[in-house]
Amino acid sequence: MKLKKVRKDIVKYLKKQGYVRLTEKEYALRFAEMKAIDYSFEDRHNQAADNPIITPPDIYEFQQSHEAWYDHRVNFLEKIVNIFHPMKNRNLTVMESGCATAIDLVYLARIFPNFNFKGFDIQEGMVDKAKKRISELDIKNIEVYCSDNKYPKENELESADILYNNASLISENIPREEQVKSALSLCQRVKPNGMFIMFGVYMENPVEVFHKGLKKHNIRHIKTENYHRDAIAALSYKVNKQNMAVSI
Repeated sequence: MKLKKVRKDIVKYLKKQGYVRLTEKEYALRFAEMKAIDYSFEDRHNQAADNPIITPPDIYEFQQSHEAWYDHRVNFLEKIVNIFHPMKNRNLTVMESGCATAIDLVYLARIFPNFNFKGFDIQEGMVDKAKKRISELDIKNIEVYCSDNKYPKENELESADILYNNASLISENIPREEQVKSALSLCQRVKPNGMFIMFGVYMENPVEVFHKGLKKHNIRHIKTENYHRDAIAALSYKVNKQNMAVSI
């Protein structure tokens, strides 16, 4: 696929998966319809807003059509395709932390058939939904499973050439220092000289905390790329072998 056609392809893919961009007003109307069908919907939606980590899969899926979430996803997928494109002919293992229902993994696996994709999420319900989507679309180069950002399993250590996280690591409710600790734990899953990429980093918060915190463990900042209204960036790092000996 030519890079200039990626954005149209992403929108087409999302539409097939049932995601159509809704304005704030349209989202509110759809929300009211869901409340009328499911009396628990509003409470579960509000709980997810307060604590995204416990978002039920059906609420997560509903949220993805909101213009803010939708626009972020389109911009994210366009950016990551551009990052991966120069490596498209290599046989790489690419891992997503916080993969949710595998919306992004499925798209990327179709675009990069030479890559072996792995995704994990802390919620079993999300993983079950992801497995169903992957099976229904008959995608062969994705594996999804339950795991925690902070506690890598033994078979995950040094297993990915590239590991990326799209916004689930970043929260305004979590101090940057704690986010750095989670990033260090994720980096234990990356092979020596592999790449760790954080997407969805809001630039009004000091990103230098990440650079300094990771550099102490020999994880070097490579590039910062804005991709959504110059306010949200992708931070790329190179993970050196010495990091693997670090106790987090």
